[in-house]
Amino acid sequence: MKVSVHEVKAAGAVGVVFGILNPDKTIDRDRMKELIELARPLKVVCHKAMDETPDADKALQTLIELGVDEVLTSGHCKTALEGASVLSDHIKKSSGKIKILAGGTVRAENIEPLVKQSGVH
Repeated sequence: MKVSVHEVKAAGAVGVVFGILNPDKTIDRDRMKELIELARPLKVVCHKAMDETPDADKALQTLIELGVDEVLTSGHCKTALEGASVLSDHIKKSSGKIKILAGGTVRAENIEPLVKQSGVH
């Protein structure tokens, strides 16, 4: 992953997306921190690994503390629409410190109710 970060930086990318979990599926703070530092000044997005964690609130707080810019999540559910209430809660709890990106079966036919129910943009 370190090699990939170097390669995308050299190629002129504006950001990277990754997520690293411990064996117990909590956010691997140390390895994430190392990659984040390596990636800067690029934007850092954590992918849906967040949804595999046992505690959504704790994972969100860890990502905020690490300085992750955005997190792609379906609100710990199979689809973002199913997780709309969790997405809404994440937006409130993050207080703008991290951007919440809805991911997980987001389609043209469900985007309107997803935005209304969750508050994602």
